[in-house]
Amino acid sequence: MQIKKKEAERIFKKLNIQKKSSKHHVSGWIIINGKKTLPVHYSNGRGDMPGYVGEKFRKSFKLSVDEFSELKDCTMSKEKYFHIVTKRL
Repeated sequence: MQIKKKEAERIFKKLNIQKKSSKHHVSGWIIINGKKTLPVHYSNGRGDMPGYVGEKFRKSFKLSVDEFSELKDCTMSKEKYFHIVTKRL
């Protein structure tokens, strides 16, 4: 699964993930009900994430391929994502 850096940035913005940038990565935590729930990050490098990296990025959100596509395409609401994740944790 290939992910564009702009899509990763859009997901961070949609889920209100506070970004912490370092030299090589942008990282943050998904916060649900005031608790740090899932750590997520993506590379600060040039270009898009290759398939295996995009797959790891998807798995860090605890979503299936179809669910992640929905989140990436902005058809999944923040509330629906939180509901899915809280059921799985």
